[in-house]
Amino acid sequence: MRLLNDTFFKTFFFTYFCEKILYSILYMKKVTCFFVAILSYHIAFSQCNNLVARYNFDGNANDISGNGLHGSVVGATLTTGRHGIPSTAYQFNGTSDYIQVAHNNLLNFDDNEDFSITTWVKIPSSQNTSSSGQRNVIITKWIDNVSGNSSYPYNISVMNQSSGVNNGKASCMLYDISCSGLSIDESSSTINDNNWHFVTFTKSHDTLRIYIDCLLEVTFNDATTCSSVNTDDLFIGKKGGSQPNYLTGIIDDLSIYNCALTINEICNLYTNVKEIDNLNNSVVNIYPNPSQTLSIKLEKSFNSLVIIDVNGKEVLFKDSLLNKDQLNVDVSYLPNGVYFIKLTSEDEVITKKWMKN
Repeated sequence: MRLLNDTFFKTFFFTYFCEKILYSILYMKKVTCFFVAILSYHIAFSQCNNLVARYNFDGNANDISGNGLHGSVVGATLTTGRHGIPSTAYQFNGTSDYIQVAHNNLLNFDDNEDFSITTWVKIPSSQNTSSSGQRNVIITKWIDNVSGNSSYPYNISVMNQSSGVNNGKASCMLYDISCSGLSIDESSSTINDNNWHFVTFTKSHDTLRIYIDCLLEVTFNDATTCSSVNTDDLFIGKKGGSQPNYLTGIIDDLSIYNCALTINEICNLYTNVKEIDNLNNSVVNIYPNPSQTLSIKLEKSFNSLVIIDVNGKEVLFKDSLLNKDQLNVDVSYLPNGVYFIKLTSEDEVITKKWMKN
């Protein structure tokens, strides 16, 4: 039977001792204490915000969760991310590129532990099928062909052209070697159309789910009954071992949680704009924001201005000297929505979020 979170026991004993202490006091105080305990239990289990690792790939493969699970880049190159901003994603060539994160137990999830993995991917129609079978790996914690160490807690791949009717579908799986429990399924839709897609793999108790772009694609049962943890490194863009299954494509914003995201939480992540480190930089001020007009107060001169929509499309480009002053930009032709204002000077690039409404 699955062990409950420590929070449950804390709230249980809180209730128990509270009732003992207030035994001789009014009945309603005991009822209140009971509901406080129930409320604290509900809060503890109603949200998934336990971030284990996050790689936004803004110039490097560092983990920005605070857990220090930084990646080492091997061959993969920085490229334009899903918001059209350069050096905010990694491109993998399908033959030798990958990112490797040293083993850490924080990255392990056993058969009785929940998890979620989310990532944005841009996958072309064709993959390298040399020594890759039918799957090319997006992320896994697995070194294949290591004697006695073939269990793995998660694997997200894209099915390649050798898989027939499954070509282009997202494949998610986990395995325990001791009891031969293999959990595997594929999404119903494809992700190999060279457009950005948000892929999510979750485990909640014994239920596994695959989401594509905020839509639940498939639900299947966890077949693992023995331990699925290992001491292997984590790999992004390939699998460890003699059959690396290299990925061709681009990966942006990869996150790992030690809890199961709900559909609402997944959709919030899908629709929210990407965090940008210098949003609060005081050198550039946009006001009012949101607004129908775009006024920018510059505290220094810039060489160019670019406006990018949420799909990564450049909708305006000014390649001229912008002096320190207030800048009024004609945006009357733009539809309402969220945009990124990117200004480049001799010594820095500043990106701001602006909403037209």
